[in-house]
Amino acid sequence: MLRIAHISDLHIEDGQVRKDHQSLFQWLEKLLGRDFLKNKIDLKGHNEDKLDALKNIFKWLKPNVIMVTGDLTNFGDENSLKLAKDILKELQQIAEAKHIICVPGNHDTFIERINYLKNNIRMKLHSWPIFRSVLGHKGNILEDVKEKLSKKYEDSDRFCFLDNYKKIIEPIFGKVDPRNPTILGSIWGNVMIFSFNSSNDSLLMANEGLIGPKQFNSFNYCIQDFKNKDLFTQAFRIAILHHHPISAPGVCASALERGFNWMQDGPRFLDYMNYCNFHFVLHGHEHSPFLCNINYENRPGNELYILAAGSALQGDNPDQGSFNIIDLRTPFEAKFARYDYRATGFAKDPQSNILLQMRPLSLFRVSPTSGRETSEDLAVRDLFQIHEEAYDENHRYDLLDFKVVIEKNQLYKGVYRRKGMVVGEEPDKGLVFVITGSPKMNWEDMHIKATNNKNSSELSYELLLDTPFKKVIQVLHRLQLAPNEEFDIILSFQWQATEYEPNNFDGMNLMYFRHPVGEMRYQVNLPWIPAQPNISVYGPEKRTPKIAEEKLVEENGGQQYLVVIVEPEALPYLVRFEPRRQ
Repeated sequence: MLRIAHISDLHIEDGQVRKDHQSLFQWLEKLLGRDFLKNKIDLKGHNEDKLDALKNIFKWLKPNVIMVTGDLTNFGDENSLKLAKDILKELQQIAEAKHIICVPGNHDTFIERINYLKNNIRMKLHSWPIFRSVLGHKGNILEDVKEKLSKKYEDSDRFCFLDNYKKIIEPIFGKVDPRNPTILGSIWGNVMIFSFNSSNDSLLMANEGLIGPKQFNSFNYCIQDFKNKDLFTQAFRIAILHHHPISAPGVCASALERGFNWMQDGPRFLDYMNYCNFHFVLHGHEHSPFLCNINYENRPGNELYILAAGSALQGDNPDQGSFNIIDLRTPFEAKFARYDYRATGFAKDPQSNILLQMRPLSLFRVSPTSGRETSEDLAVRDLFQIHEEAYDENHRYDLLDFKVVIEKNQLYKGVYRRKGMVVGEEPDKGLVFVITGSPKMNWEDMHIKATNNKNSSELSYELLLDTPFKKVIQVLHRLQLAPNEEFDIILSFQWQATEYEPNNFDGMNLMYFRHPVGEMRYQVNLPWIPAQPNISVYGPEKRTPKIAEEKLVEENGGQQYLVVIVEPEALPYLVRFEPRRQ
C-alpha cells in the first residue's frame, strides 16, 4: 500500500512578517480599500495548536508521501517560506515519509506581487475606483493592475512572482514541472504525480488560477515520450495543483464569487486529465473539502476523482481544519478518509471513509476476452476483491507458507502458515485469513483448525464473514501480543470441489498486507499430472513473478509442485494446473 497525506493551505506565517511588511500592507489597503483587503487577502496565519495536532497524528498515520497543494505561506515572504520548509521537513521526519511534493498557491506570490505593483503603478489612492472596477468599468485601478501584471508575465519565464518559492522550497522538495513527474514505486506498481502551477493568472492575488498552454505542452511532451508510454499506461496517475478546476459541488455562487473557486481553464484541464485516464486531481485553495468524480468520456472504469482539501493549519477556530488521507491499497482500489480538527486534535470523519474503485474488477477476467465468461473468471474476481475486515496494517510477515493437497475426489486440503511480528503501537488480537473457493461450502464442513506452531497448542478463531464462496476467519492469540512480539500461526481447512468445478487453479491474495512480505512458499500435491503449472501475478497487467525456486516431482501418477518467491509483491498470485495430459 502507498499512503498519501494530502494537506493544503497551511498559511504558515513568520511572527515578524506583518511588522516587517507593514508599510506594504498599508499601501495595499489604500490601493484596494480596507474592507476588500480584510476579506480577501489578510487571512490569519497558521495555528500552533493545529500544527502540534498534525505532528501527533502523522506519528500514527505514517504516510509514505506528503502532498502539499499550495498556500504553504500566508504572504510568500522569505522568512515564512523558510519556516514552512522547516515545518515540512519535521513532518516528513515524524511520519517517516519518503517524499514531500509541493505546488505553490496564490498566497505564495503575495509579497512579490505587492512589491512589483508598488514599484510600477502610479495612481490615485482612494477606494471609489475599486467599486467601479467591480461593476466592470474600464480605466480603473484593477484594470491597470491587471495590465501591469500581464506585462510582467510576458516579460518573464513562467512561475514568475515565485522567486522566493523557487529559491527556498524547490531545492528541497522539487520543481513544479509537468514535463518531469515524480515517479513513486510501491510494492505493487508505480504512481506518477504531475505537478502544475495554477498561480499563473494576472489578477492581483491570482485567485482565479490558470494552467495555460505552456504547461499543457510540457505535460504532452512527457506523456508522448516513447520512454514514458508504458510507464504512464500502467501507473496510477495523479495531478496536483492549487486552485479549484471547477466549483465545489452544491455551491451557488455569483459570477464574481466564481472567480475565487473556478479556474479560468479548469473545465479544459479536467477534461484533458479525464481523457488521459488520470485517477486523481488533488487541490486546495478555498478551504472547502470535498470529493467527487467525473467521467466526461463515459467509459467504464474511467472515473476521475477530484479531491479538494481544507486548510490544515490556518486560523484559531477549533472547529475548522482538515486534511485527507488516500491509501492506494491495490492496483484496483483506493481508500479515502478525511481527518478533521477539533480541540482534542485531528480525528477521522467516519462518514468520509470511502472505498474508491480505480480499475473495476468487473472488467477483469482470466479467460480469453473473445469468449464467454467462465466460473474461473468469477472465482478469481472473488479472490481479488478486498474485504475491509481482512486489511492488515498490524503485521509484518517473514514467511507465508501454503501447503495444499488435492485428492482424487477434488477435495482441497490447505495448511496455511504465517510467521512474523506485530508492528504498530497497539496490542494485537489475532490474524485474519480469507478463504475462497467453489462450489458453495458450509463452514461446518471445512474442519477448520488453528494452531500455534511454536508449541503446537490449538487456538480459537472467529468467523467474521460467512458467504457461500468466501469465509473470513480471525485466529485469536491466547493472549494479545504486544508490538514487536513474534508469532507463528497455522490454519488448516478443507473445501470440496467437483468434477464440474474442479481444482484446476489456486490463488494467494497478498493485497491485504501493507508491510512487505519476506518470502512466500506454495506447494501443491496433485493426484494427476497436468501440463507445466504456471504462476502469474496480477497488477496493472498480468506478468510472471520473479521466482527464487521452482520444483516439479512426479510419482505414482501424481505431481508435486513447489514455488518460492522472495519479497513477493503485494498483489494477487494465481497458479493454474491445465490442461491435463491425456
